[in-house]
Amino acid sequence: MFNTTILSVLIFLFYDALYEFERNQAALAAVGGNNIGRKPKLSPDQVQALVQLYDCGQFTIKEICKVMDISKTTLYEYLRKARGALIEAAPSVGQAARPVQQSINSGASGIAT
Repeated sequence: MFNTTILSVLIFLFYDALYEFERNQAALAAVGGNNIGRKPKLSPDQVQALVQLYDCGQFTIKEICKVMDISKTTLYEYLRKARGALIEAAPSVGQAARPVQQSINSGASGIAT
């Protein structure tokens, strides 16, 4: 059914070894604190400014992209990462909902039923 030759097996083993080597190098770099891959386009301060420009609502996406010299895809990627960091830092949903529920219940006690 399959025509497996020695050359195809050797090629497979070579690529498998190369993949494992690259994966190990990436793990070693991560442990050492070195980032592999492309460097970020924006610094953390620039990301904070980008989020503020976006949140204020006075600028269009095109204007923000032009000022920051990034594409729309990059802008949305940074916003997604920034929102993810804010969500991780925020209290869980159950903790945030309790004070709201308590204020609703305390306000409802003054209403005649």
